[in-house]
Amino acid sequence: MDNLRLTITFVEIQILFVMRGQQSLFTELFTGQQTVSKQTKRPRNFYLPERNNALLHRYYFHAEINRYRYDDCLAMLEKEFYLTIPRIVVVLSEQATRLSEVVQQRPTISSMKKMFPHFNWSAR
Repeated sequence: MDNLRLTITFVEIQILFVMRGQQSLFTELFTGQQTVSKQTKRPRNFYLPERNNALLHRYYFHAEINRYRYDDCLAMLEKEFYLTIPRIVVVLSEQATRLSEVVQQRPTISSMKKMFPHFNWSAR
């Protein structure tokens, strides 16, 4: 019985050393990695205006060009931007003036393709 307890203790010690070794292995692999100071970090919402602009153009594409219903547009935007529908509604209402500018500009599919090439702009 004592032999069995010694073996388990030895295995527990080995597991403990492996867990500690993971941190040193990670730091040894990436020695050139520098820590970023708080002054050089960009703010959390750095890309928010670009995301909102893309969201407005995609909403215009789905609603005006493809002529989808409002709820269908929101469902598609939810999948494309990984946002919840209530959040999309908030963004659209906060950006209402910018959305009306987009509607007045009446951008073509080709111009939106140039602005946002990573989206699928094929009309239905």
